[in-house]
Amino acid sequence: MPVILGSPDATVEISLPGHPDEEELDRRTFNGTVVALTADALLPKTPTLPERVGPAHLRYLQACVQKLWARDWTVGGAWLLRQATMLFQQAKDLIDEGEYPSSLAPDLLKVGANLGVCGSFIAFDAGDMATARRLAQDARLLADGTDDGGLRAHVYATMALQSTSLARLSGRRGPAREALRFLDCAEDAARYEMSPRLGALINMRRATAAALLHDENTARGAVLTAYRELDRGPSSCDRPWFEFVTQAEVRGHEARAAADAGDHKRAVILYEQTLEDPTLLPRNRTFYEARLASVRLEQGDRSGALETARSALTALEGPVSGSVRTLDTLQPLSATGDEDFNRRLAAVAHAMRRKYPA
Repeated sequence: MPVILGSPDATVEISLPGHPDEEELDRRTFNGTVVALTADALLPKTPTLPERVGPAHLRYLQACVQKLWARDWTVGGAWLLRQATMLFQQAKDLIDEGEYPSSLAPDLLKVGANLGVCGSFIAFDAGDMATARRLAQDARLLADGTDDGGLRAHVYATMALQSTSLARLSGRRGPAREALRFLDCAEDAARYEMSPRLGALINMRRATAAALLHDENTARGAVLTAYRELDRGPSSCDRPWFEFVTQAEVRGHEARAAADAGDHKRAVILYEQTLEDPTLLPRNRTFYEARLASVRLEQGDRSGALETARSALTALEGPVSGSVRTLDTLQPLSATGDEDFNRRLAAVAHAMRRKYPA
């Protein structure tokens, strides 16, 4: 019983693992609401709960969350937000109203929280900060009911990312300080976790928040700690949704911290080094190209900025067609007055608005 995630030209099917003697998902209720989640599917507003929630429902949601993360890294948030929010709501309905054995409750809370934090990041990349914040708050409430420190840390690190973005957009210090408080909570939650990638994630996000507060020592120390975490090598404690946390990703955060500190020359070098890494995931590669173009433009390098921006725009016209955050990063390049670039940029913006209206 597949679920399809992604854009019409880039879909992935999720098949529910299970055994023939296990309970069937009721096709008229839970399964019926998610079996055909294409990019343009019309989803029912009031799905019916199954009579009894069992392990098959849990495994189905676990499969969905892993595929959602993977598709977000490839196509971006606008294509996936409707699916993500619907799946999260269904998970919450199962947890809040469903009939299930107490032994299943901890895992249902975990998968629900994971869907929430995944949906929160997808909303963030889709440019919908209000939904991103709401989903993160809901995910935190679910995660706080578990004994999973790594999951709680991931929720707090995601909330920190959003607060840092709000600080950057508003020019206010308060959200950046809020981000650091969230990261303190993440570190506390993860104190018994052994995942190098989780440790690196927390520290690279600390670096960008500290940079906005002009705290260069904290930013530099956090970057070095993130690199040291990854130097410990891959670990069985690393969860699939931390796959994007690599040396290149840390370097991208280091570049952002340098740009926020006003050191555009160093930021350009770091972004260039980031983009040389072949392991960088498609959506993030496109975002860092847009960031490099933006910094080059601030340096006064119009031709270099346009060259990089065109590469990012080509990705937005193709496989990475749902990253509103990347599109927003490219918008200042319209000031260059390049007619072909502006025409293409407007066409991509129109396509995204049609797909995911604000």
